[in-house]
Amino acid sequence: MSRKIKDTAFSYLFNEETHVVDLYKAFTGIMLDPNDIMSIRLADSLTESPLYNDVAFITKNEKLIVLIEHESTFNPNMSFRLTQYYMRCVSKLIKEKGHDKHGKKKIEIPRTKFFVAYNGEAKFPAQIMLDLDSIHIKINTLDVRYECLNGRQLDDALAGYAYLIRCYEENIATMNEFEAHHTAMEQTLEAGYLVEVLSRKECRDMLSEIFSYEAELKDIARFKGVQEGILQTAKRLLKMGLSVEVVVQGTGLCEEEIQQVQDELESSFNVIA
Repeated sequence: MSRKIKDTAFSYLFNEETHVVDLYKAFTGIMLDPNDIMSIRLADSLTESPLYNDVAFITKNEKLIVLIEHESTFNPNMSFRLTQYYMRCVSKLIKEKGHDKHGKKKIEIPRTKFFVAYNGEAKFPAQIMLDLDSIHIKINTLDVRYECLNGRQLDDALAGYAYLIRCYEENIATMNEFEAHHTAMEQTLEAGYLVEVLSRKECRDMLSEIFSYEAELKDIARFKGVQEGILQTAKRLLKMGLSVEVVVQGTGLCEEEIQQVQDELESSFNVIA
């Protein structure tokens, strides 16, 4: 099962205030009032940036920002990534409030808590630390596979998400993608999970899209299209006489890939000659 399917379903479900408080309680044991928080969609406000977060919210008193990432594979750089997201959120907040970073008045910024919801097979440490001299950043992790949640309540959104994913993973072994995800949604409803969410037509349509094989093929085609565009750019730069080092910097391709492009150009030139 692709990482994108898990990430998208997770982000869709837990960017709702009524569900993210359930997730926060799973990490901390503290139940927040959904009316006291606001979701933050970093990707929506920074569309020109490759930085985006899975789930984030800020308390309405602006004292706390919580950032939660969903991971299906171990990533030792989560502390660094979440720190970037936090600074983006704080910068956005300062700009919206009209605070002067260069002024004499001290700007009060929210404290933060970082969490990783892990849904993979390999072991993931319970905590990840990032040490930058006197700065110490701690991330708590939680294994959100259904078998690791120790029988959570039926009205628990996190248990519902985990049950939906487990059903899909079991179904895909014997069914096609369309059957697997539709059956998983029915199984989740029958088990009493996510009843309100899965009863929404827009939710079922969204899940159908992200679980569908066609959507995966479109993503693959889109990726290939982007890669082809980068390769064509590399060809044009090489034809202009730019060095391999400059083309690497301009396209993000590695030297081996640039060398392959250069070899193809030379081969084509020799055929014409």
